[in-house]
Amino acid sequence: MKILTNLLHPCLIQPGANRRWIKNSRQLFYINIFSMQRINHAILPDFLTKQTNLLGHISLPQIGSFSKLSHAIQQLINGLKQALRPTLTRCPPDMKDATASFNDMRVRQSFRRAAGYLVVAGILAGSLPAQASLIPFEYDESLLGVQMIESAAEQSWIRLNQNRFSDVWVPNEQRIIARGAPTSGSPRAIIKAWSGFAYDTNRAKVTLWGGGHANYPGNEVYRWDFSTLNWERASLPTRVHSFPQYFNGAYYETIDGPHHSPIAAHTYDTNSFLANVDRFVVFGGPTFNSGRHFQDSSNGLKRTGPYFWDPNKADPNKVGGLDGTDALGIAVGGNMWQNRDNLDGPRSTFGKPGLFSPGWVNTAAATTIENGKDVVYIQAGTTLHRYIVSDANDPSSDEYQLVGWRSNTAVWNGQGAGAYSPDHHIFLRTAGFRGTPYWIVWDTSNPGTNRLISPTVVGGATFPFDELENYGIDYDPIRQRFVLWNGYDVWELTPPLTNFLSDDWELRQLLPSGQPDGPAGGVFNGVLGKWEYIPGLDVFLGLSDENDGNIWAYKPSDWTPSFSPTTASVPSASASDLMAPGLMLLYWMVFYSRRESYQAS
Repeated sequence: MKILTNLLHPCLIQPGANRRWIKNSRQLFYINIFSMQRINHAILPDFLTKQTNLLGHISLPQIGSFSKLSHAIQQLINGLKQALRPTLTRCPPDMKDATASFNDMRVRQSFRRAAGYLVVAGILAGSLPAQASLIPFEYDESLLGVQMIESAAEQSWIRLNQNRFSDVWVPNEQRIIARGAPTSGSPRAIIKAWSGFAYDTNRAKVTLWGGGHANYPGNEVYRWDFSTLNWERASLPTRVHSFPQYFNGAYYETIDGPHHSPIAAHTYDTNSFLANVDRFVVFGGPTFNSGRHFQDSSNGLKRTGPYFWDPNKADPNKVGGLDGTDALGIAVGGNMWQNRDNLDGPRSTFGKPGLFSPGWVNTAAATTIENGKDVVYIQAGTTLHRYIVSDANDPSSDEYQLVGWRSNTAVWNGQGAGAYSPDHHIFLRTAGFRGTPYWIVWDTSNPGTNRLISPTVVGGATFPFDELENYGIDYDPIRQRFVLWNGYDVWELTPPLTNFLSDDWELRQLLPSGQPDGPAGGVFNGVLGKWEYIPGLDVFLGLSDENDGNIWAYKPSDWTPSFSPTTASVPSASASDLMAPGLMLLYWMVFYSRRESYQAS
């Protein structure tokens, strides 16, 4: 019944006369019911979205083929909003006022309609697939991480991890030995070797996967948990084997095959988290040990991927794919991976990203939500694509749209990172090639070739343009700017007010290197995807040190977290959660009506 107190938001939480009515569970329930009257209908949609998981999260794109059912529930939710509009916007000072308010016929009808909508929505929600049930993680001041960030000065660093990345590495006896390869490396390569993380906004976890090429064959997943501030292992790695007939024996796959688990790969800046369908997605890069993209030997080395990893199946003692495919051959298979197997396509149409990039080298991506669907902007090879995901269980519903291609003057061979601004509808890509920096912008609302820009440095500091390839970049939606970090210093890149494809961009240093209690060194092989803005917390997280796995939070000026000091993580709403408030409302109205009849007699 926890959702009842979230939905009906008791006045009793606040000091005042109502506090005296906490006498027994029945009177507490009365006050909860009457407290609906203090909810202003103008803010009701946002209130319900955050508190009950009803509005905005159960929507058509999230449940794919269940479109009619989704539409029905959405109509019920809209009805609930309309039903509650006549309720008053103040808390009754005492029980008598509350009773008088309920005697108002409009209020009585509102409660009756709201109860009916909740009951019917609960019945229908019982048929919804699980993927439509999550809401973003919500932060509160009981979390140590929030306390650490809140107590820190603005424009400063906070190191958040309480253990070391190496503390949770796969034990030596369970690590993968790639026979015939020059090296089998160690898990440190997952951070060190051209990698990035994705932040799971539904659980507040940094999710990390990588390795690959000539560095590490292990395809295990690691996570850092904001709730505990600790690193954890989320799976065991899968054994690999080579194919002597391909690339002089340098080609490897996992023992259970590419349709059950991916071979380890560099990831650059493409690891992503899809919040609506609740999946971590990897597009890969140079794979172990061939340095090529994801391929399928059972289908003539056809290009394959991307892979979705299900965070609900995470288990440190299970292998990511099938049973017995771990190093010792004894671990239970978690079946955590799903190969979407839709990255291949004809080159002539530019229909898929990376078709002209055999190794997916120096790639970049950024995620957003468009029209209620998860979208990843992917720059690979010569093109920028929009990857649209509607249903976690149906790869055939995935869409790829060509947004643009490179101009003749742009050099895409350089290492860098990418970010997307939904406020400006632009994808920004940085690249460094032989010491020359490139700032490349696409107007995603107007597909076509990219535009090279030349930002102006302001504020007196000197930007190291020849080291641009080492910076990570992400977008700050609160201040509407891009923020860069190279492991040392922090810079902001501000777009012009109107013409985003002009050179009127400004680059300003926010935080120089050498800060007390700040990062002491750069990130080997570049930051790339190890720098991300965290909504709700209003901080940037950066990852450094391949052994310690230090998680650094950069707290900007005018810090504006969106969490409520008294709001904890809200569980997803089940069918019973939705029905309970409606049934209790109906029970109360019947009870109160009988009480009125008794008093009248």
